[in-house]
Amino acid sequence: MWERAVSFFSETIVQRGPILHGFPSCCDDGVASISAAKNFDDSPFSIFLKGNGDLWGCGVNTNDKFGDLSWRHRRGDPALVMKNVSRAWAGSKHILMEMLNGSTILTGRKTYLQPPPPPAVLKPFGAATGKFWYKAANGTLFGHGYCKHCEMGLSPVDSLRQPVPVVDHIRAVDSFQHTVFLVQNGTAYTSGWNFAGQLGDGTKLERCSGLHWAMDHVQAVAIGRWTTILLGEDGTVYASGDNRYFQLGNLSMHQEGSKSFVKIMAIN
Repeated sequence: MWERAVSFFSETIVQRGPILHGFPSCCDDGVASISAAKNFDDSPFSIFLKGNGDLWGCGVNTNDKFGDLSWRHRRGDPALVMKNVSRAWAGSKHILMEMLNGSTILTGRKTYLQPPPPPAVLKPFGAATGKFWYKAANGTLFGHGYCKHCEMGLSPVDSLRQPVPVVDHIRAVDSFQHTVFLVQNGTAYTSGWNFAGQLGDGTKLERCSGLHWAMDHVQAVAIGRWTTILLGEDGTVYASGDNRYFQLGNLSMHQEGSKSFVKIMAIN
């Protein structure tokens, strides 16, 4: 039974299609959340968290992202990689986990791998391409890790070694080489790489000074590699960015894509 999905990467559905057509016995029921890595290299993997706290994984295990010290790839059926997990997010070469006892575990590539902050101070909130998100008790979102393309609304650096505050009253965040933030009042903001117009600001200029307002009255956000998708409170879906593979669902914009958010469909 599927209850919720976190950090799901739409392009991974295309690449991993067969796994969605018949999960092996480990994932037939009781799955509480799913997460797939946002990759720009050859290290794809997926994780599945069951309601009993068992975390299963499949795919490439470079950098020991499954945390079992084996570096052995999980080909075929998903394998049990960790127990007593409360929440988990797949980064590009990492897994960020909140454990049932309240502690935080971070596995994977050492380049961006710093000890996570004490859970009493910051709770895990998400992970993406070398980036890790944490949420303070007052609702402030903190980020650390890879920030070469200003994904946190800050000046570009190879890696932020300690968590820094990014935005207050966070509700949801998704990121790759750009980021979309959703705050509690329903306003969405974007920052980072913008070569395909994925920030939706009408330009293809990288945003490195603060967060760019994207849209009000938003209830959910998601990104692809070079696209941003917003779900309005009225059920309307908007998207911006690359459309070479028709990910905006619009044939007329096939080659150029869109530098501003355009209506894709209405769910309701």
